[in-house]
Amino acid sequence: MEIFLTGATGFLGKQVLRLLLADGHTVYSLTRHASQLATPNMIEVSGDLVSDKWTADVPWGRIDAVVHLAASGVKASHRNWREAFEVNVGGTFKLLETIKAKATKKPRLIVTRSFYERVMHQESALRENAYISTKSISTEIIKAWSKDYSGSVCFATLFQIYGPGDDGGSVLSYAAHQFAAKHQAKFGSGQGNRDWLYLDDAATALVLLMTMQSDGVTDWDIGSGKLNSLRVMVETLARIADTGPEMLDFDASRDRADTALHLIAELLPPGWSPSISQEEGLRRMWIATDLKSSEQGTKNSLS
Repeated sequence: MEIFLTGATGFLGKQVLRLLLADGHTVYSLTRHASQLATPNMIEVSGDLVSDKWTADVPWGRIDAVVHLAASGVKASHRNWREAFEVNVGGTFKLLETIKAKATKKPRLIVTRSFYERVMHQESALRENAYISTKSISTEIIKAWSKDYSGSVCFATLFQIYGPGDDGGSVLSYAAHQFAAKHQAKFGSGQGNRDWLYLDDAATALVLLMTMQSDGVTDWDIGSGKLNSLRVMVETLARIADTGPEMLDFDASRDRADTALHLIAELLPPGWSPSISQEEGLRRMWIATDLKSSEQGTKNSLS
């Protein structure tokens, strides 16, 4: 298959790209910065969703599927309303219009959603989050657009994805880096329950959705189907890292407004289930973090 992929340099996108190339697909990857990793099966398309030039650089007549992962403001450290609106709403709309105008094979569209979109009405703080609010608008635009689109559209609702390479502001990534640095890690009460899914499993699910036979609009949950508290996940990670309880500081006064919101993945893609346990996922995450920390320490000692 020939696939157009956005967000290939992101946390999840990198793993999706690896799987697509390993399966022998040809991938046209939209990127703002050339990586010099292009191969006969991976063609970099220079640009971003906000610009126009890239729309003419994709062989739309050959595209079988579009996997839309690009988004702005996923992490709080890189979030502002203007950019989130321009990318998540304006950029998505530009992509949709380009598909309809130029993609003659009417490719299957895979687009990700945040599970927080489902509970915005329950917690006003979520509506003040630029990423969640603009992604919600984007979802509604895609639903309206799909009504007269003859190809298939598949929504993939992502739950709590974790793994090596995540942003340092993500709670488990933060914890792993604190443990590696021998620093105390501080959290809220740790009582918030989430559906945690390891990165590789999330990528496998998205690739499956790309090839799955279905018509019209479908909506699937990409999660484990199990709830676990942040405290359990952090304490498990600490045990794997051989970190004592004195390095963990839980304080309910730090809890966010969404701590009490508990959502679980229910409608998993047919024929798919997670293959990596949470403990194994945390072990892999710790090994990668510890190795990176050791390499950085060696580099610093030699400089």
